[in-house]
Amino acid sequence: MDAFVVYADPEYHTTKAQEKAAFERLWQPALKHQLTLPAGSQFKAAMMPYNIERDTASAYASIKASALALLLKDSPPSLADILSLPWVDTRNPGVYGCIGRKWNATGELIDMALKVGCAWSETGGMRQRRNVHENDVQSAEE
Repeated sequence: MDAFVVYADPEYHTTKAQEKAAFERLWQPALKHQLTLPAGSQFKAAMMPYNIERDTASAYASIKASALALLLKDSPPSLADILSLPWVDTRNPGVYGCIGRKWNATGELIDMALKVGCAWSETGGMRQRRNVHENDVQSAEE
């Protein structure tokens, strides 16, 4: 496995070029897989013809450093790692993660999932999306 950025070790150093290359090795196969899935007409109208290099460059330029650090780790992030990511409180569009948890009748956590979503509203953006997810009635309707 190639070396990845290690943020906790001050002795370790990597260049931005190495970091970007590592990101591209992870990101591009996921995009290629996405293109094999059924897509709606809005996606096709906005994204076709699809340019993987353009999308990768855009994603790399806009990803927050804390999320990039988790993505480039050589092991999956823990729940604590994910929960440590700060929420960006903005009315701008963005990409977010939402943790869903399921408990049994005795209150024991039995399942968990991470949903990755997009908040594309230009009037409410990330703030509006969070409000919907934190409202059980609205969230269930979606």
